[in-house]
Amino acid sequence: MTEDRPMILMIFEKLLGLILIIIGALVAFDSTNPPPGDISQFSGIFTLVGIGILAVGVILLIAKTK
Repeated sequence: MTEDRPMILMIFEKLLGLILIIIGALVAFDSTNPPPGDISQFSGIFTLVGIGILAVGVILLIAKTK
């Protein structure tokens, strides 16, 4: 990739990181209090998915833009 990236792509990368952090936090938080029933078995999987989304958002947010 070239070093000359348009400014809008850098802003979009940071904005996407923030959105992913919010979505990941909401998914992880809501998965820790599952409703009673059969779906409560999978709350650990959904929590891990939420944490994964949150981690991708943090990586996008702290990625160095030149």
